[in-house]
Amino acid sequence: MKKPTPTPSELEQVADEILSGMRAELLDFLQSQANATSSSAYENSVLDLARQFAQKVATQQDGPLPKSRNAKKKS
Repeated sequence: MKKPTPTPSELEQVADEILSGMRAELLDFLQSQANATSSSAYENSVLDLARQFAQKVATQQDGPLPKSRNAKKKS
């Protein structure tokens, strides 16, 4: 069954929740990386932050992510 289409105000609320949470994480990241000495470690940290952001967007929009591709089949 298809989920109902969210209203623009509901979408704005979800976006605000995601962005406010990520703002705090981004500030922590920027403080921790202020004196980064290794470019590869910095790039890995940026990629980790991007993955966390993408996971939060997907989770907020679609609900919790299954632990495996077969999780949906078992339920």
